[in-house]
Amino acid sequence: MFEQAAIAVTDEQGYAKLHTLIDAAFDARDVEVFLNRVSKAKLRVRNYEGILERGLLGKEAIGCTRDCRFQTRR
Repeated sequence: MFEQAAIAVTDEQGYAKLHTLIDAAFDARDVEVFLNRVSKAKLRVRNYEGILERGLLGKEAIGCTRDCRFQTRR
């Protein structure tokens, strides 16, 4: 049976900010614009790193991901 690994967040404020930016991108009023931008960039929505590199979640998201470090719990 598959069991998802638990991930600890070391920078909870940065993670919360990043989570807010992702929620805003997928807001019902803005999701079409976001998905069109991803499509025009010839990226898949699953390509999280590519979306960040292109700044499609905003410049704030790039800083958040540098600050947020995730550690897998075993």
